[in-house]
Amino acid sequence: MSKATETMKVYLDAIQALDIDKVVDMFADDVSQGVPFAPEGTPDMIEGKEAVSANFRGLPMMFKKLAYSDVEIVETTDPDFAVGFAHADGELPTGDSYVQNYVFYMRLDAAGKIREYREYMNPVALGQALALLGAAE
Repeated sequence: MSKATETMKVYLDAIQALDIDKVVDMFADDVSQGVPFAPEGTPDMIEGKEAVSANFRGLPMMFKKLAYSDVEIVETTDPDFAVGFAHADGELPTGDSYVQNYVFYMRLDAAGKIREYREYMNPVALGQALALLGAAE
């Protein structure tokens, strides 16, 4: 198993456990997080460990529970790059369900920290979840 595939496995386990401190510790100082199909009103690119970490620190406020299934992590010829696929079932603090399919990719720096992270998902499902959360405030 390459460094990147192992890192992605640890990362996904930490995300579904909502262990944000562990996730943040995995980021390089110059990390970038991209969500190319982000719903309107949410950023499609966040740069720097402080900003990306702040974004991830909001996950426990968005999800009571989050579980990945059908996880597939694809090892590439580059040991610092991996692609992953997963189905997610979550529960929002409102009690509503969150169902999503993801494609992730990550690139590591020389120290094995996540330097580049991209997440592709159905923006309609994410937008609906954000609307439900906004209505609950």
